[in-house]
Amino acid sequence: MRILAWDIEASNLSADFGIVLCCGFKEVGQGRPEVFNILDYPGVDLIAQERNLLKDISTRLLDSDVWLTHYGTWYDIPFVN
Repeated sequence: MRILAWDIEASNLSADFGIVLCCGFKEVGQGRPEVFNILDYPGVDLIAQERNLLKDISTRLLDSDVWLTHYGTWYDIPFVN
């Protein structure tokens, strides 16, 4: 079973106004943590960069069996959605 601990950092506490800036991942019992950063995604504007970042975050999340978060139900998951 693949358990993925993850957390996002965003520019605002509200998904209606903020954007996801980065996401950290660590698969429990495996290697080193990973960080996906919005600055690593080329785009004409922040919205395009965030869209590409969120696609990669979604792919990484869907590759795991279980998610481990802190306040994920009320913050991280709605923000990524």
